Amino acid sequence: MVRTIAEAAAFVRGYFDAEGGVPADSRARFYVQFVQKHHADLAHTHDLLELLGIRCGRVHNPSARRDADYWRFYVLAASHTRFVQAVGSWHPRKRALLDERTVLSPSALRAP
Repeated sequence: MVRTIAEAAAFVRGYFDAEGGVPADSRARFYVQFVQKHHADLAHTHDLLELLGIRCGRVHNPSARRDADYWRFYVLAASHTRFVQAVGSWHPRKRALLDERTVLSPSALRAP
């Protein structure tokens, strides 16, 4: 059970480090996504992000025909900077990618 904003941020950070993703290619459009087979866990993470003031898209299954138990959602582009500030990452590769895309300005989040 998450009791504080700091605990919510720490929970989401750990979840992102394990189940989240960002594009590895710096030329690709920037995104922050969360994926998981357990819908309830993913929905809980979505709710915690919203509590932290980070707007997210809906939890959805991108292809029920391919995998009925695969769920994902994205952090909305307007909240990418807030995500990096409030949650961030301790995963070495993901942290470097987040830093690379957000250190310059919010416009750095968009692909060239």
